[in-house]
Amino acid sequence: MGDLLRVDVTTGTTREEDIPGERLRTLLGGKGIGARMLLEEVGPEVDPLGPGNKLIFTTGPLSGTQMPGANRYGVFFLGPLTGGYGEAYAGGNLAPQFAGTGYKVVVLEGRADAPVFVEVAEGRAVVHPAGDLWGTDTYAAEDQLKARVGDPKAQACVIGPAGENLLRFACIENNKWRSLGRGGAGAVMGSKNVKGVVFHGARKPAVARPDAFRQLIRDMVAASKDHPTVTAYKRMGTVQMVRVTNGLNMFPTRYWTKGHLDDFEPLSAETMLEKYHVKNTTCPPCFIACGNLCRVPDGHETLAGLEIEGPEFETI
Repeated sequence: MGDLLRVDVTTGTTREEDIPGERLRTLLGGKGIGARMLLEEVGPEVDPLGPGNKLIFTTGPLSGTQMPGANRYGVFFLGPLTGGYGEAYAGGNLAPQFAGTGYKVVVLEGRADAPVFVEVAEGRAVVHPAGDLWGTDTYAAEDQLKARVGDPKAQACVIGPAGENLLRFACIENNKWRSLGRGGAGAVMGSKNVKGVVFHGARKPAVARPDAFRQLIRDMVAASKDHPTVTAYKRMGTVQMVRVTNGLNMFPTRYWTKGHLDDFEPLSAETMLEKYHVKNTTCPPCFIACGNLCRVPDGHETLAGLEIEGPEFETI
């Protein structure tokens, strides 16, 4: 089995390749490999919304392990908003299942004639029809795709109507609120007629020195768990940065024409905790738990009772 999988959605065929060991050593992690592959394989003459563009999914060498903070994945592409380099990253529960397939990189190429979704499993991949899901929102699409592969541990990343309609800053979503949110990756997926990608597998990454690795994790947790920054993130998440950046005259205000917002308190972490907070959430196995599940209180007629994870600092 190779550690790089290419999926041609035009033909529905797949091909495995080996990533040279030298490349893995010199381009450590998913970011280096993804950026290098994009440079080598997608030229500036390519139409970002044409079949020549690629979606290069990568995950890092520590994904699927117990290393805190390591379970993230990225996607690399020619950005439809700028015509230049595009990358985006997300957390949640998807990266461990990505690692469990045994692949380090999955590349979507071409353009399907009709809507499809791609199932990536341990040592194999299948392109399935998804015409009945075209037009559904990301919540419904994610639930449907995970159910269709029949593995309760499966995780999916999907697009909604924005990506389908090639909105140039559309996102790809997983776990409802985790977003590959920069550069328009959702539009690129939509241009390929791909509704989503489902990952599932039980392969565990090999660790050269398991005992030393476990001790490193224990030492990191012991040294970090009571650190003031970690404590603040546990309590307030990324929204704590509203007060910090506003005090430093760095809070993006009125389309970045100002760095300070006088009436910022309604957007502060303290207000979020007081009025909307339900519980902290985390990307396993991270111990920081900086995510905040919030509920819209009674009184907001159309939204009362709605629960979402966030908003995060950058959303605000």
